[in-house]
Amino acid sequence: MIGTLCFIADFDTENYLNEFKLEASEKFHVGVSGGNVPRHISLGMPYDVPDWNKYIEFAYAFAKTLKPVTVRIAGIATASFPTPDVGAFVLKFDEDFGLDFIRARLTDSIRKELGISITDNLIGKRLVALGCGTAPVENYREYVASLEPERYIGKTLRFDQLGVFYYPSANWDPATYMCYRKIRLM
Repeated sequence: MIGTLCFIADFDTENYLNEFKLEASEKFHVGVSGGNVPRHISLGMPYDVPDWNKYIEFAYAFAKTLKPVTVRIAGIATASFPTPDVGAFVLKFDEDFGLDFIRARLTDSIRKELGISITDNLIGKRLVALGCGTAPVENYREYVASLEPERYIGKTLRFDQLGVFYYPSANWDPATYMCYRKIRLM
């Protein structure tokens, strides 16, 4: 099994971000790939999990060390994902809650407590994925170019859950994984 942990958007944030997803799908034909996965901030790239039940216990314990987080949108960007010929769009955000520290602490804890060898390769990344993988990257670029910045710049987003993502294989295309568990942060 393959898994990872993420901050999961609260109800209002999810609804707000899904408006962009729907609009991009309807006006620029980018589809809704990844729509089954909640909007999230990844705390690490996916990794092999040899004991899923122990991992879930770990996730609950780690969640007790976290509080809900808030970020401000700083921009929207496009990228090629999952392959160079397909597109994606992501929110860039500003934060001051110590995301890199949380990621490093999680990586260290997973290594020590679960014996899982992972890399901490998201340090410095401040992104929330909005959608990807069903249309040419140009469709995503056209959509982002059509947006008025005042519609999103500075908007506050809240993430109040820890998500446990499950991947059946190393292929982590958005259509192939799910949020297995959501743990409310206090």
